[in-house]
Amino acid sequence: DIDLFAVSTVHPAKRAVPNLQDAVVTLLAPLYGETLPGSERLTVGFSALGSGFDVEFSADPTFQDGFSVRTGRDGDVTLNPSQMRRLSEIASSSDGLVYWRVVDTKSSGDRTSQVWRLQIAN
Repeated sequence: DIDLFAVSTVHPAKRAVPNLQDAVVTLLAPLYGETLPGSERLTVGFSALGSGFDVEFSADPTFQDGFSVRTGRDGDVTLNPSQMRRLSEIASSSDGLVYWRVVDTKSSGDRTSQVWRLQIAN
């Protein structure tokens, strides 16, 4: 550092460690607002640190209703036929609009991803 009087001060090195508790879950696919055919099985992709995640789907962006799919890790999660039926029910109740997010179930505090929406075509 050099202050206003032109005096230079050298500080010892500091080690910086990122706070992994605050790492954000990153959604990867499907893209925000993407339209998907209702006849195909949905695969969602996300990246996060840790393990123990739920992928939540809802017709409401506040997630007061809907359902969760538990996954033990980050990556791709493909919905099974039963989950696809539930997703179709949500989509049909909201003109095809579905919101989704990822929630870290193992960490304390709020570790929720951003909310993305997708359109399910009939």
